[in-house]
Amino acid sequence: SVEEVNTNDAKIYIEHLKRVGLPYNEELSVYYKKFAFPCIVFIVVFLSIGLSGKSRKNVLLISLSLSVCSAVLFYVMQMMTMLLAKFGYISPFMGAWFPVFFFIIISIVLLRYART
Repeated sequence: SVEEVNTNDAKIYIEHLKRVGLPYNEELSVYYKKFAFPCIVFIVVFLSIGLSGKSRKNVLLISLSLSVCSAVLFYVMQMMTMLLAKFGYISPFMGAWFPVFFFIIISIVLLRYART
């Protein structure tokens, strides 16, 4: 499994699949996901900052619930794009990185209009 090995072994395995002519979209998208996954920390931080001042009542409860909802939306979007990449509807790179790019843009917009 590409998830369980290091990146060098995963790359060799994917190149072998390409050379033999076997389907490799799922493995390649999981390989790209290894590099996209650490960006989730920044997304959560920026979303939390951007969503922190959106409500005047129960600020802590509303901010926490909005952050949890946005995390759930991120993972649902990531599952959908990984499935689309697995079946070849989108590229494996976009399957792994599109949710990251999308939520970074949302985070930037929320930070731009955040109350300070």
